[in-house]
Amino acid sequence: MPCSDFFSGGWLEPSSSAGSGSSARGEPGREVEFRFAAEAGGVEADDRVVVVSAAGRAVAVNATTNKIYVSDIGTDTVIVVDGATNTVVASIPVGVDPSYLAVNPLTNRIYVPNVRGSSVSVIDGATNTVTATVGLAPGPMATAVNTMTGRVYVAGGAAGTVTVIDGNTNTVLTTIPVGLTPIGVAVNDVDNVVYVTNQDSGARSR
Repeated sequence: MPCSDFFSGGWLEPSSSAGSGSSARGEPGREVEFRFAAEAGGVEADDRVVVVSAAGRAVAVNATTNKIYVSDIGTDTVIVVDGATNTVVASIPVGVDPSYLAVNPLTNRIYVPNVRGSSVSVIDGATNTVTATVGLAPGPMATAVNTMTGRVYVAGGAAGTVTVIDGNTNTVLTTIPVGLTPIGVAVNDVDNVVYVTNQDSGARSR
């Protein structure tokens, strides 16, 4: 998605520090700075956008460590950005077609569903390495974490299910049938209720 797609009514142009025509790839240690060049609601003239991926699909944040995680479907990696410096600090190979990832800030683990890889990659945020790969039914699209229980919920778009993973052992506990093409999932940690959007059935599962 080009940078202009993120803001309506304007465009972004590279600052002099980034250089004209700079590549927007996620290279560790590199900061790519853009400045907003036209008016758009809620964006100040000197706000900065750090471009780390030309094919980023999803983003998740660990507020405890101030690290940002971007799934890059162009390179099948997760790009790690240091929120304090806005620089790329790592690029982690995962499965094929990484999608909507989730972070457990208590364990500092990141869960990445790989749509065409039929798996979830588990990343240790302390080492920026994949410590486990959990095999799933085809088409896992999105993940959510209940930080109270440590359980991970994976919406399997192609399978029409939600898979529950024990975040302590990285094993599948159960698979729950839901509606057609579940592509989004969210958890209420307090009530331990999971909400799933079913794209092709016009319903929400609970």
